[in-house]
Parts: sequence; C-alpha cells; structure tokens
Amino acid sequence: MPPHKPFPVGTTGSPSTLRSLNGSERSPKPVRTCVICRSRRPQEELLRITRTADGELQLGRLRPGRGVYLCPSLGCIGLLERKRVLGRALRAEVTEPNLRALISALSSLDFETTPP
Repeated sequence: MPPHKPFPVGTTGSPSTLRSLNGSERSPKPVRTCVICRSRRPQEELLRITRTADGELQLGRLRPGRGVYLCPSLGCIGLLERKRVLGRALRAEVTEPNLRALISALSSLDFETTPP
C-alpha cells in the first residue's frame, strides 16, 4: 500500500474533502441553469440578472441580491419577455418598464446567434 500524505492538523471531513485540501483534486467549476431554456452551463458562460431593492433589473456577476442566470443567446433573450419567468425566479414583481430597460441593455451586447 503506497504511503499517503498526512492530513492537515485540525481538519475534519471526508477523505475526498481532505484530498482536495492537499491539492491532489481540483474542484469543478460552478454550473448554473438558464432561467429560460433550463440548459446547464458553467457559471462563467451565463449572464446574471439581479433585481435591486427599488425594482430595477441589472446585469452583473458581482451584484448583491437574488439573481438569475440567462444564456447569452438571441433565442433566450427573445423569450425573456414572452415567458415572464423573471418575476417568479426573482421572487418579486418585475414591472414592464424595468423589463424593457433590461431587454434594451441586453440588445446592446454581442450574443450567440444559435440557440443553446
């Protein structure tokens, strides 16, 4: 049996957790689900939409508050207004002017032309 590395002093957890602390395993990238098409992708490939306390919708990965993820594809952007899932996913009412402002901000970005 090959010798193993000693675990760091004072650590608790399963052997797999302790192996990752020793650096022999890398943790996988976070995976999130698009609120429109429900496809799962790495977090870095999706857009994050948050709702501020005053009801404004903002794009940004580091914004505080409850957020949802959206594929950067024209198909998902086009269905954003028709499906009306943002209010349910954000657990708050999304007003028409705020939704239109978000869609106009999204339309200024460069997106994939193929659906996910």
